[in-house]
Amino acid sequence: MKRKIIWLGLSVLMVAAMLLASCGTTTTTPTTTTTTTTTSTVAAGPTVLTVSKGNQVKTYSLADLQALPSVSGNGGSKGKGGTITGPYTYQGVALMDLLNAVGGISQGQSVTLTSSDNYTTTLTYDVITNNSFNFYDTTGNPITPQTKPTLAMVYSQNGTALDSTHGPVELGFISAQSILTDGSMWAKMVVNISIASTAATTTTASTTAAVTTTTTSTTVTTTTTTTAAVVITTTPVATTPVILTVVNGGTSKTFSMAQLQQITPTFAQSGFVKGGAVGSIDQYVGVALKDLLAVVGGFTASNSVTVADPTGYSKTFTYAMIVNGTGFTVLDNTGATVSSPQPVVPFLAYTKNGAALDTTNGPLYLGFISNVALNQYTQSSLWIKNVVTITIIAAQ
Repeated sequence: MKRKIIWLGLSVLMVAAMLLASCGTTTTTPTTTTTTTTTSTVAAGPTVLTVSKGNQVKTYSLADLQALPSVSGNGGSKGKGGTITGPYTYQGVALMDLLNAVGGISQGQSVTLTSSDNYTTTLTYDVITNNSFNFYDTTGNPITPQTKPTLAMVYSQNGTALDSTHGPVELGFISAQSILTDGSMWAKMVVNISIASTAATTTTASTTAAVTTTTTSTTVTTTTTTTAAVVITTTPVATTPVILTVVNGGTSKTFSMAQLQQITPTFAQSGFVKGGAVGSIDQYVGVALKDLLAVVGGFTASNSVTVADPTGYSKTFTYAMIVNGTGFTVLDNTGATVSSPQPVVPFLAYTKNGAALDTTNGPLYLGFISNVALNQYTQSSLWIKNVVTITIIAAQ
């Protein structure tokens, strides 16, 4: 019994010594936890398109896309064998708007569009921002467009949703003119758009991907000299005849048609409600009032603007209406007031259905873009024909 007690005591001492030794030599290794934040939105309905840049991800249902500011106009393609398709009337969302929603594209980056059959199309920064493509008239002859077509993700053709062989979403080119582009650039059934660094793509690409990248570079090299962007920046702009005067206090700025056409064009499919019914839906090209006033300068949140025709008939709009597109009454096709899912855009049109405005409406016509796809319009009383003067009004 005495031996057991002695042995138990020694055991306790040994355990205590081991614990003390352990405490004296403990090393704490710091741990670093890296948290990756992913920003994403979830589509309201079945997802038809995903757009991403790194951890920025946005998903869209068809209804989501139709609720965004839309672009509409004409487009068509020329196949390798010279086969002409179209032109047709398309509506969709500008590709740049979708890219900007996830952070935008900058120099040195590229965009890859992947279709549901895994076919991919890669566009460089230069191609997207400078519209470096081949353009043709409806007979297939090369042309330089008067205004640059808009790269868009289209969701309707001739007023009808795209069929399963092209949609629900397709990369296309929308213009007020009847312009064709190379058929190889119309990417069908697009389901994914991703922005990536060009350098990163080169480093990780497989042999097949490298060939694809080389082909894209060759296309850019052979087409950049024929783009509309080059023409716009090198051709002298006629300053007469004057068709619009913008007045701000004691100063004024005048514009010829050529000068207005140098401002970023706005493409619109639009119409208005009069007498409880919708008038004709037409294709317009013009300049958004907010873009025009940005060029003029001096238009601030304390100002409003008055738009007038030669007889003195006019309408006045607040800064919020012009810049933010808020404060308008939006109607459906029966004249009932509805909520608009997107801002209304006031614009000065200079072409209608591909032709210059006639003397009844033009040369400039004040119109409004709401959302024809969702059956939303503005009142006809807001539209002004033969606009000649815009006056910036100081706060009272």
